Amino acid sequence: MILVEQALFELNRRPLSNYIKSVLHIMLIMLVTHVTGWVRSRALFFKMLGVKIADGCHISQWTKLDPILPHFITFEEDSGTGIDAMLLTHNLMTSDKFTFRFGPVRLKAHSRVGARALVLPGVEIGEHSIVGAGSVVTKDVPPYTIVAGNPARPIKRLDQRTLEPIPIEKYNDEKDAGEKKTDETCQHFDI
Repeated sequence: MILVEQALFELNRRPLSNYIKSVLHIMLIMLVTHVTGWVRSRALFFKMLGVKIADGCHISQWTKLDPILPHFITFEEDSGTGIDAMLLTHNLMTSDKFTFRFGPVRLKAHSRVGARALVLPGVEIGEHSIVGAGSVVTKDVPPYTIVAGNPARPIKRLDQRTLEPIPIEKYNDEKDAGEKKTDETCQHFDI
């Protein structure tokens, strides 16, 4: 056993005990991900694994937080995720197979990530921002913005005082005043 551990250490500069710890760490994260009980217990488990979670955060069932670098994930107060959302802090799938890209993921206060949305490394979700379900977020989301799509693009801004949606065209003043469009199919919802 000592020879195997020494060989692994010389090959990778990591002893076998680190690999065992890593495997146990990943298994614990997968177990916590599927805990269907009390939401606060899930947040407590993720805190134990290194995720920074403030008061009032909601991490929904099946939310997947990066198992390799969980300490790079930060939830500020009253932020949360929808069912089966994924927050990644590293990426091994690059054009250069030896490149390891990583970065922190931060959900600012009162922000939400929708169900099955994917947040990539180095992204910050601004205060009171909402990421639509199924979106792929590759860039920072400004505060008071609703984004959706693949890749996620701003679709609406929120009024900072009332949190009522403002059409993105009106906010940017890029369109002619007579051609303002509003989405009548969307309903207002309180977060």
